[in-house]
Amino acid sequence: MKECMIVDVPLSNIAILKATLSLTDSSSIKAKPGRLGLNGEDSASVVVEFENDKPSNNDWIAVFSPAKFNGSICDLENDPRADVPYICSAPIKYQFANFSDHNYANTGKASLKLQLINQRSDFSFALFRGGLSNPKLLAVSNSISFVNPRAPVCPRLALGKSWNEMTVTWTSGYNIDKAVPFVEWRWKGGKKTHSPAGTLTFGRRSMCGSPARSVGWRHPGWIHTSFLKDLWPNTVYTYKLGHLLSNGSYIWSKMYSFRSSPYPGQDSLHRVIIFGDMGKGERDGSNEYNNYQPGLLHTTDQLINDLNDIDIVFHIGDITYANGYISQWDQFTAQVEPIASTVSYMITSGNHERDWPRTGSFYGGTDSGGECGVPAETMFYVPADNRAKFWPVAIVLEMIRVENTTPQDLLKLQYAIAKRSAQANISAADGLLFFNHGIYVSRVSCVHSDILSSMTLRQRDIRARNIHSRASQLLSVVQECGLIFAVMTRPTPYAMIRNRSPIGFNSALANLGYG
Repeated sequence: MKECMIVDVPLSNIAILKATLSLTDSSSIKAKPGRLGLNGEDSASVVVEFENDKPSNNDWIAVFSPAKFNGSICDLENDPRADVPYICSAPIKYQFANFSDHNYANTGKASLKLQLINQRSDFSFALFRGGLSNPKLLAVSNSISFVNPRAPVCPRLALGKSWNEMTVTWTSGYNIDKAVPFVEWRWKGGKKTHSPAGTLTFGRRSMCGSPARSVGWRHPGWIHTSFLKDLWPNTVYTYKLGHLLSNGSYIWSKMYSFRSSPYPGQDSLHRVIIFGDMGKGERDGSNEYNNYQPGLLHTTDQLINDLNDIDIVFHIGDITYANGYISQWDQFTAQVEPIASTVSYMITSGNHERDWPRTGSFYGGTDSGGECGVPAETMFYVPADNRAKFWPVAIVLEMIRVENTTPQDLLKLQYAIAKRSAQANISAADGLLFFNHGIYVSRVSCVHSDILSSMTLRQRDIRARNIHSRASQLLSVVQECGLIFAVMTRPTPYAMIRNRSPIGFNSALANLGYG
């Protein structure tokens, strides 16, 4: 068990609105190569070289995208008559100038090797002195870009609403007036099939407050979702993302693959990974905060290494810890791409995705940084009629997002689910599993498990009308922190499970109105 902690985003430590102009001929910065992704890569390393005649260990390098970051793109949230700052947008990442060369403060010369992902725009690099709290801009580099900044990237698989459907969501720089999005897919030996995709995005004014609406804002691009239907059970499919341009040419992603779900009721093995509170990290060491990144990157790498033994992943809240810095959602989807492009990556929201005052979230905190759930529900598909509710209905797992409830309300909900499940004739071998994402209560710490605390409510408890006592035990685990629950048929976190009869349980939730 561990205590929840208030998490600050590294980018929030930068007082970017206080940045002043202090350009000098004796300071310079340049980046190479100028063109990235020559062979279709979605990420690339760049070398940034810089020098300063008055070096300090407080000097730092910022990465901006788009490359033009001065005051002309400001959108002041509170008072448009206020003095316009020189820089109004936070960088997408940063690193201290002495990171690679501890002798920088003596020589005034150094270089950094930074990792960039394709984020639909060009990049520039800036050298600052004065630390993060009093930044003074000394020099700005040349701009660099990927060969095709708009290219489709980072596919995210998710189960559809039926057992034989898979959804593919991805990000690109193409709105529908520029190109038609679709997925080309096939099973080995089968005919190629093209499935169209819907397109969504969100704007600055969809955010509920700062920093998401101010310094943290960056256009998220266009998010496309395609539905691959009538899949054969237990079959490997290959797919690639496509965009048909108005001139008749095609833009393609690289090729990916996934295995479809088994037939409902089939005696089959499901290997499920469940976790929450992971976040995103930078492999080049930038944006480091309290040494968290090695742990979360280790988790990501372990999942990648174990992909052959994983059928589905559930990320139960606190997904990116972007907290209003929208560029970090791109960083996260790139981080999990090897996982999410291969197995279903199902999400639900936590306080760091949803909480914002007067927006319908349970607590009146500001943990989402003004996102109020919008990026999470747009960047990832959930099989729900109302995506804002984050109630994915899947073959193996049902997730329920419960807002504006008391512990007593949760108890009533659990009783209703259990009762209706009994009416749906779930077999004695099946059961219901409830677990929660721990939610912070203001700045008072609550306790939750890294691997989510859980309790199984078995059919025998339902028949013995022993539901209330079992649910009460659950509430002692959930305490005041439980907002998000999930209900499974026969699963165990981090275990191999056999799924026998999910249909009855889906019917149960449908009867409750949660389908």
